[in-house]
Amino acid sequence: MEVDCSGLEVLTEEEARRLLASTSLGRLALNVGALPVVVPVAYQMSAAGIILRAGEGTTVEGATRGTVVGFEADDIDPGTGEGWTVTVTGVATHLGPGEVPEEAALLPRANGWSGRAETRVVCISVEILAGRRCHGRANANGNGRLKG
Repeated sequence: MEVDCSGLEVLTEEEARRLLASTSLGRLALNVGALPVVVPVAYQMSAAGIILRAGEGTTVEGATRGTVVGFEADDIDPGTGEGWTVTVTGVATHLGPGEVPEEAALLPRANGWSGRAETRVVCISVEILAGRRCHGRANANGNGRLKG
């Protein structure tokens, strides 16, 4: 098991991909007007990458046309400090009708945060993948939160 300088377990690519596929809520990091923005998104993993929906005219739709974005998903228990985080850097592209993978059918068609219809399908390629696992209080401060 590889451990980083913070004492966190470094995940293999296979494990990081498995964990990404185990959940469906993540955070998309993108630039809007040259400023960083992070938005929660529902997603599904596919062989092509991370699949999500975007509403026409929304921040996500406008900022994901062939641009480099960041993505993060995690599952961390606040009480014990145990959990994992996986980050991805990749290119976000809009998919046409013939390009949409089956996994997109599992995505909600309305944004739970805004209630807006999400008609566009976006795929984020997995160019850079990194994952870490925290094994609990050994990597946490006194209140269960991760050090850092």
